[in-house]
Amino acid sequence: MKTLATARLSTLLADAHGRELLANTSGWLTHNGVGDSAAQELGLNGHSLKLRVETVTNTPQLLPDSFADRAQLWFVRRALEFEANSDSR
Repeated sequence: MKTLATARLSTLLADAHGRELLANTSGWLTHNGVGDSAAQELGLNGHSLKLRVETVTNTPQLLPDSFADRAQLWFVRRALEFEANSDSR
């Protein structure tokens, strides 16, 4: 799983800004793609969060309006989180 996730998001994982964008996108996914509640929780305005999500979804060529693409993004993020938690044990 980690290999797939890392390959899919390698460009974003390469630097701190990309990892921050992924964290913001994880918040958006946690809120089922509802920008306002996610932005409020993250301390961002809705437009800023929308731009961050678009940046993340454009990198691996995913469509934020597509359930299948959101599910794929959720899966690869969870795979990375799972691996990170496993490595810290």
